[in-house]
Amino acid sequence: MEVSTATQKLESLIPVISNPTSEREFDDAVSSARILLDYIPVKTLFANEGLRSLITVGLDSNAASVVRLVLGQLERAAASADTVALLDDPALLERLHALFGSPDTAVADKISAIFVKLARHAEGQRVVLHNNTIAQMKKVAASSDVNKFRVLDLFARLSSVSPAALHLCESIGFVAEMAASVSSADPLQQLNGLELLALVAQTHDG
Repeated sequence: MEVSTATQKLESLIPVISNPTSEREFDDAVSSARILLDYIPVKTLFANEGLRSLITVGLDSNAASVVRLVLGQLERAAASADTVALLDDPALLERLHALFGSPDTAVADKISAIFVKLARHAEGQRVVLHNNTIAQMKKVAASSDVNKFRVLDLFARLSSVSPAALHLCESIGFVAEMAASVSSADPLQQLNGLELLALVAQTHDG
């Protein structure tokens, strides 16, 4: 399918996804969008004003299937050095930070994957390790034990691909928190702490 054809078809689906008249219409539109996105380069998705609205609509959607659909496209952008800069957008990052505390584990896992892939690129590291990202992640970690583990797991994974992330993780106390979990009276917390420290130990400095 030509990119232009896929683009036009996808643009026509965005109003349906954002304001469906029935559950079946919504499901059909999401399924069609998933197929069409395979034909559209990530740069086109971001450059085309009509298509870019899908990112906003998707991340603000109450439907986890739509959120995951858009996150899949952001993960594509994070994977390539040519498209990493597309994610250097404060409004977009703010949405990702907020969604990281989502009750949907698949959504949180996808965002973690996006940040880890970003950290593999020099420009991506600047985005992921920005002071605002650290501040927002600390807020997420403070919201619940589940989210605290998510944040520590993310930084353990970041540390395994980026020495800069490892040093940051140490300086803000996340490595110490991982180590403290190992001394917890809760066996599950002990296991989680060991798993996190094992990830950190995969780095050259670990």
